[in-house]
Amino acid sequence: MSLVVSALKGQAQGFGVTGQIYRNALAAMVQSNGLAVVGGVASGCTVANTSGMSGTVSQGRMVVPAASTAQGAYVVTITQDEPFSVGTSDATRNRIDRLIAQVTDPDAIGGAGTPSAVITVLPGAYPASGSPVPPLTPAGALSLGTIPVPAGATSWTVQDKAAQLYGLPGQWRPGQRYASHAQKLTVTVTSGQQIVNAFAGFPVGRFTVPPLLSVTLSSLPTGMQRFDVSVRDATTEGVWVMLTSKNLSGAPNNFTITVDVEAFQMTPTSAEG
Repeated sequence: MSLVVSALKGQAQGFGVTGQIYRNALAAMVQSNGLAVVGGVASGCTVANTSGMSGTVSQGRMVVPAASTAQGAYVVTITQDEPFSVGTSDATRNRIDRLIAQVTDPDAIGGAGTPSAVITVLPGAYPASGSPVPPLTPAGALSLGTIPVPAGATSWTVQDKAAQLYGLPGQWRPGQRYASHAQKLTVTVTSGQQIVNAFAGFPVGRFTVPPLLSVTLSSLPTGMQRFDVSVRDATTEGVWVMLTSKNLSGAPNNFTITVDVEAFQMTPTSAEG
């Protein structure tokens, strides 16, 4: 097991100080929403697809909210890259899975035992109609990202990654990173110079004010001499990007590109990631 939970046990640890006190002290030093700890990645913990439907979470540390707001938070350390696997895709239906780090602490509720943590994938449901949605993050867990699994997919890309934590006063600091959101956009580019506007949506409820954005293009499509991307407008629901291109292929082409949108906190009222 490569996941280690840094948490004192619930019983008194000498001088009348309990593990719960320490966990709540930790919660006070990271982003919170009232008594609820937001949680996030302190360092490392990068999610990567290694081959097909398999992936790893790299070495690093994260803060995982306890199952109860009264219990504070846990520091989880990944001592070596932790492997995981996404379930096989359906032949005709789409779904969205969620990757989480889950902490279990029997001692926090008066039992006996040592806290432990696991990396696991929660499979999404196949909707009877409409677009699929990822499972909710359970209590005592940190979402490390969502993983869309289209019909017939043989690989995946993580989206909506966990927030990067900073110490206080991080929640008041402009530039606080809340999430990276990768959006695949299909655009038609005719021969010659062209400007195309496209919309990349944010997860519902992620922001209460428009965030500060950094938008990059993941790769240059074949046949393109130039392909630039810039932010045209941002709202709480998403961002309009302007794609400026020059197509050298001599004929109209459809290109599926991935625009990586990294959203930053602009004011203290931005919703947690």
